[in-house]
Amino acid sequence: MVFINAIFTIFSLLWLFSQIADAELDPELWFALAFTLLCAANTVNSLGDGRRRHGRVKSTGEPLVGDGEPRAERPDVPAAYGVLDADAGDGLAAWPEVGQRLAKSMTYWVCTTQPDGRPHSVPVWGVWQNDTFYFGTHRQSRKARNIAASPYLSIHLDSSEEVVIVEGLAEEVGDAHTRANVDQAFSSKYDLEADAPAEDSSPIFSLRPKLAFAWSGSDFAASATRWTFGN
Repeated sequence: MVFINAIFTIFSLLWLFSQIADAELDPELWFALAFTLLCAANTVNSLGDGRRRHGRVKSTGEPLVGDGEPRAERPDVPAAYGVLDADAGDGLAAWPEVGQRLAKSMTYWVCTTQPDGRPHSVPVWGVWQNDTFYFGTHRQSRKARNIAASPYLSIHLDSSEEVVIVEGLAEEVGDAHTRANVDQAFSSKYDLEADAPAEDSSPIFSLRPKLAFAWSGSDFAASATRWTFGN
């Protein structure tokens, strides 16, 4: 129905523009023009709503206005990998589903770079809230010192079947209210005694994604998805 309305609106606008070119508009044509423009606005809005209602993303494009989701597309990999087009099969994965996997995970691998360029990976506990990953450590730990030298960070989950990788910049959480919320989330998730570690020796870091990847280990070609974030 939306597409029928779109076709009707296009032809109506073409007819009105031809009238504008031939003569001045009388009151009835002014009314018709206003009604047609209203129909056009409603059609555009309906098309946007239709895209937002889909649970799977079928095509690439800019982030959808108002829904907060990043842009989804296939990752840039060699053609030999056989990755399908974005609209093939089930299409691209939906970011909210990946967010649920991140929230439920109990272990996360944090990957940093040492000052001499060597990689460093270590499993940590963490919480995923509002599209942000939080984890704590000691300020003198290897990963904390690596972050101080270079804040570029990636994390990934344990699973090789439901792969999730997130990349971005690590930032130390300085807001006391946020720290308290994260501490409470840790206590609830891992059944720990709530405490308030000293901020100077036990920083909490946050990671808001710049890029993220996910795929199924048993169906990489049809499931591989990359998200680009605008934050």
